[in-house]
Amino acid sequence: MKQLKQILCTLCCIVSLIPATAFALDETPVDVDTKDAFLAAVADDAISSIRLTADMDLTNADVLDISGHTIDLGGKKISASNFTLILEGTDFTLRNGTFDSKGGSYALFIGDAGTTDNVLVENITANGGINVYNATNVTLRNVNVTGTNYYSVWCDEGGQVTIESGRFQTNGNAVLGLTLTDSALTIKGGTFTTNGKPLVLSAEDGGGNPKYGAPEISGGTFDTPVPEEYCADGFAPAMDENGKYTAVCEHLDTQVKNEKDATISEAGYTGDRYCVNCGALIEKGASIPALGHSVSDTDSANDTSDTSAPSSQESKPVDENRVNPATGSDSSLLFWSVFLLVGSVGTMVISIGRTKSQKTGK
Repeated sequence: MKQLKQILCTLCCIVSLIPATAFALDETPVDVDTKDAFLAAVADDAISSIRLTADMDLTNADVLDISGHTIDLGGKKISASNFTLILEGTDFTLRNGTFDSKGGSYALFIGDAGTTDNVLVENITANGGINVYNATNVTLRNVNVTGTNYYSVWCDEGGQVTIESGRFQTNGNAVLGLTLTDSALTIKGGTFTTNGKPLVLSAEDGGGNPKYGAPEISGGTFDTPVPEEYCADGFAPAMDENGKYTAVCEHLDTQVKNEKDATISEAGYTGDRYCVNCGALIEKGASIPALGHSVSDTDSANDTSDTSAPSSQESKPVDENRVNPATGSDSSLLFWSVFLLVGSVGTMVISIGRTKSQKTGK
């Protein structure tokens, strides 16, 4: 019983040393079904995961700092009139639901005067565009956006967005738009439908200089040709097997991985060649035969000549009936076997003796 108590105490001490953050990874989301409940949860620093259980109108919620929060819409809808709900902060996620503009230009505003960085928007439908301002490292993943009056995605000053996947179209000026300076739009995937509108907002001033910025495209599918000036470094316009347009990697910069030098006993490998830009495997490597023994080693092994005089032992005839003397190795093995057996028996005797003593109280 005493040993059991000691074990339990030790386990309790170990558990107490585990940081509380280790248990926060699987925190159960806080469910909210009203605007007031949502705002209270966002303001509570102890809550990191919020889940909607009902549609809600957040018009006039103003600028909300949702740093460190994961907001799971749970298949529900958040509605807000134009510019009346703005989400800012660092390290937050929006997922699994719909943002609705209520007929305005933008359904989702990300970034304001404060710092906004490391934002993930995934599995979201936006009825209205996504407006990103003064926000860096914003990732759009599996996002379905239909722009209304202007764009599906607008990168305002300081807005830096990466589109990984999703569907993007517009009924406004263009599918995409970004300011000329202090903004960036990187397209790695997704499907883009222009509906007769320009893919990217573009215009020139009176001097022939561009008024708006250009995206950097290294993937995705488009219903209109991709201009070469929009392609990322090392990528070029192309048409896929379905007659859609895209940008493909030209594999101009490569590197070799998984190479292995051959040894005497093991084969080597020349290594596989990969594209640095897109990571594609360009060329498989080849096996390198094991080196085996060197010529000098082989010659030495095959050289049976011996210039030295024969030893006296070699000159003596071999007596096939002679019994070799014992070397002592068997006796050594027997000694250690007996030693281990005696030790084991002794340990058992001591254990039995202690058990009897405990039972008799002696």
